Order: sequence, then structure tokens, then C-alpha cells
Amino acid sequence: MNDEDLGAGAPRGVIIHYHLFKNAGTSVDAILRRNFGERWASQEYPPRLGIEAAREFLIANPHIAALSSHTLLLPPPKIPDAEILPILFIRHPLDRLKSAYLFEREQRADTVGVRLARENDFAGYLRARLEIPGDRSCRNFQTHRLAMAEPENGDTELARALRAFDRLPFVGSVEAFDPSLIALERLVQPWFPDFRVFQTRENVSRPPSSVDERLTELKSELGEEVFELIASANADDLALYQRALDRYSQQGGHDQRLPAPGTTPQRDTATPAKTEGGVPNRVLSDADAKAVGDEDRIAAMKLRPGRGPSLARVFRERNLTFSSGLSLACGSGTAERELLGLGICQRFHGVDSSPDAIEEAQENGRGLDLTYEPADLDRLVLEPRAYDLVITRNGLRNVLELEHLAEQIWRSLKPGGCLWIHDYIGESQFQFSDLRLDIANRILAILPERYRRDRLRDRVLSKIARPSPGALASPFEAVRSAEIIPIFTRWFDIEYRHEESAFMGRVCPRGTRANYTETEDGPALFELMMLIENLLVEHGILGPHTGQYLMRPKLDPVASQDRAAPRMDAEQAYRVAETTR
Repeated sequence: MNDEDLGAGAPRGVIIHYHLFKNAGTSVDAILRRNFGERWASQEYPPRLGIEAAREFLIANPHIAALSSHTLLLPPPKIPDAEILPILFIRHPLDRLKSAYLFEREQRADTVGVRLARENDFAGYLRARLEIPGDRSCRNFQTHRLAMAEPENGDTELARALRAFDRLPFVGSVEAFDPSLIALERLVQPWFPDFRVFQTRENVSRPPSSVDERLTELKSELGEEVFELIASANADDLALYQRALDRYSQQGGHDQRLPAPGTTPQRDTATPAKTEGGVPNRVLSDADAKAVGDEDRIAAMKLRPGRGPSLARVFRERNLTFSSGLSLACGSGTAERELLGLGICQRFHGVDSSPDAIEEAQENGRGLDLTYEPADLDRLVLEPRAYDLVITRNGLRNVLELEHLAEQIWRSLKPGGCLWIHDYIGESQFQFSDLRLDIANRILAILPERYRRDRLRDRVLSKIARPSPGALASPFEAVRSAEIIPIFTRWFDIEYRHEESAFMGRVCPRGTRANYTETEDGPALFELMMLIENLLVEHGILGPHTGQYLMRPKLDPVASQDRAAPRMDAEQAYRVAETTR
């Protein structure tokens, strides 16, 4: 390749590839090497001297057109009569960490990362690295590196990284690799007209699959506690990942592929849908809808609207272990696999009303001491004293025969056994109290519109109202949720509780959370509303909507009351439950 046609006296173009570890950098290097041959170089530098050393190297070697480095830090060096083209790629941080772990586990080197990878499973590796003071490899690593391109000026690291993202000429997305390479080609060709990108997969630690599939596997492998820990530690990287993905999604990036020789990339077109009034409405492609959902989940990881401890953490803090567990409304079996993997419980039996969920749980649990059966919780009959642990997460809210189920669980537990409940415990069928609606709507009324935009449903929140019970997805949805704790405390004593959420689930529902991470004051505003909500619950002004409880069977349970008695609303139920504190 040559750049003679740039003209005499034209600035020299130099590509600097900032090769972030496990961010497809080896594949990018292969493209640079093939394009430039001996005019490509790979150099590593000591952190404090790297920029100046790279500057001296490039001045001393004017034939170099592309330089790659793992250790060279931003900002790019300034070289007389040269235009520096810095390039780097961003990747989903959790997916990057798994690839880094697999690579270090097989690497022949004596580094801290390699030793930890060989000595620990993935969860242990992450915990160990997070405990090392100053180690950024598992804590917003990409944000940290990108932020170096901008002066501090009192800004947060994420704010500087996002500013650098917008200012740098090229930041690619590993998850949108092909469209990123097409953009890279367009950037480089004015300097090097013969530059061509091509498909390549170099130094790949894992077989190709969708990022969603890999993240699902990661959550199952790590367990809820470690997954949330590492997601929280990388919340800024998650925001950066979403920004990079959005860049190429907005360009139609997910539909772009590297062209075959002599062809031009094609883009799909879509016909706008029309509303009832015949006005074209915004159409979200499947990729765009998924991107909006991912954006919301990433924002939730940063904001943490749900702040209760994980089930595993509660058991670990109390040094509780069990031999035989029962999981009610088990779904796909995530909780059982996590507790088995952590050694908290030796075996589990799972029950769910959905045959599809049971089939998935059985498939996921192959080779583990797990059994499953489909059953209706309203009619469930359990073997007496068969378990020393029963768990149920988000399963009781849709049970009509709560008294029957509470008695069956009580009879199934061995003496000293434990019951864990994590569920929605607010007003049955979401018939919110006047007081809750008044407080929530007053807060909503003063929020700027940018925070009330629901991106999932393409609407602006204006007022929160009680849903019509007939409009719910099921007639049994939250059918007796307000009575869960009053009924179960007839049979069980509460040993531990965590209660939260009084209005935030309605004021800041799914689809609105990214609004708060895109402004400088958004996180502080969200935190202020969380504080107000917690104070309302703490002082008994509003009952909580979500509860986590560790319970023990009563020696002498209270006899079931007459089912014909009037049922309680959420505030009455909360006051009754308060007497058990």
C-alpha cells in the first residue's frame, strides 16, 4: 500500500490501534498487518513513559503507517506533520471478562491474572481481582482507558469517557464488528486509498454465539450475587458499551455485513406503520427494540432500583447450609443451580405450573442433583418433613389458596428448617391506595418530561392510575399479594426481612431508567427519589411493594382463620405484618 496520491507536503497519516485486552484487537491487528506489512508495528510501553516513547518511535520511523499497543495510553502523541488516527473497540464488559479469564487460564505466563485464573473458577477470579486495590481490569476497565483522552476538569470518569467517545474519530463495537469495520475503512481510505477490511477471527477464546446467550450462561454460572456484583462494578462500561452499540445500530449497523469483493453493502428498508389517524409512527425494528431493552437493563444495573441482598448472601452471612431444598415457582431453575454451585444446598426439587419452564429447568440442570415436576401451587400436597429449605421467588403473588400452601410448606419443613420468600407484597391486583397514588402522581408531576419518557412503549408518563382487574394479563395476577405476609406469619416467624419500593416501580418503570443515566444530574435525582421512598416505607407512611423474608416454622402455628372474613388491603396487611417485627 502507498499514499503517494495524497500529494507532496500532505500530512502523514498514522493509525494507532489502542488494543484493549480481549476486545477483538488481534483481529484488527491482522487487518492492519495485511494492509501495511512492514509498515505496521506492535510496541508495548511503560505506563508513565508510553506517550512520549511512542512519539519518539514514530518520529524515528517515518515509514510506519500503523502502530498497535496494549499498553499505550490515551491521549494520542502529537507528531509534527502527521495526522494521528486513534482507533479502539468497546465490548460488553461481562462478556469481555469471561474471555479474559479463559485466555489467562490457558496462558503460559507468571502474572497475577494468570495465577488467579488457574487457581479459581470464574466467580472466584472476579472476586479476587475486585479485591486487589487499584486493579481496574474487572472494574470499568474500558471507561478508565477511554477517559484518559480527556482532561479531568472535575468531571466523572464516565463523563470524560463519553466525551472522548464523541470526539475520537473511531470507536468500534465488538458486538457490531462488521459495520464497525466498514466505518473504519471509510475513515482510513482518505489517507490510504488501498486500505481494505476483511472478515477475520483471531485469538478467539470462545465459539461464536449471541451476546444474550453468553450473558444468560454467565448469570447461571456466576449466580445472582456475583453477577450483580460484577455488573455493578462495571456499570460505566455497560453504559459505554450501549453507546457504541447504539452508534452502529442507528447507522443500520446490525444489518450490515462486510461485502464480497466488488459488491456494495445493502441495507434493509422498512415501511413506516400508520396510526389510526393515518400519521406515520416510529417503527422499531427487532434490533432497535432489543437495543432499547438492553439500554434500560444497563441503566438499571447502574441505578440499582432493587437493592435487597441476594438469597445466597443472606444464607452465607448466617452460615446456613442445607441438605434438601424445595423451589416453588422455580421457573428455569436458576436459583437451584446457584445454591448447588455455591455449596449452600446439596440437592433440590423444583415445582412450577408451566410445563415449558420445567422442561427448560430439566435441560439446564442435567448432571446436577435436581428433580422437577409441573404442579399447581393452589393444590400442591407436599411430603411431611421432607426438606430443610423451601424457597419461592415471585411465585406467591398469583396463588389464590395461600392458606393451603402456607400449611403445606410448614408441614414439609424439618424442625429448624427455613423458608425464603421474595415477592411483590403490595396491593392485590395493583389496586393502589389513594395515598400511594397521590404521592406518586405529585412526584411525577414535577419531573421534567425527559425523565418521564418511556422508550419501550414510546409514551410520556403523565398520570399513574389503578389498572382495571379485568385488564390484567391474568385474573390471578397479584390476586392476594397484600395477604402473603399476614397469612404466612400465622405459620412462620420472620428471622430476617428486607422491604422496599413504594412508588418507584410506577414513577420510574422499565423503559424510563436510561433517561436518568444520560444526564449529569439524573443519577442524583434518582437517588433522591429512592431516599424519599425508603423513608416513606421506614416510617410506615406507605407499605412496601417488595419484600424478602427468611422465616422459620412456628412450633404452634395459628389456626387458619375463616376464609369468609373480609380480605385486607395493602395498608391493613402491612400494619398486621408490622406486629411480627
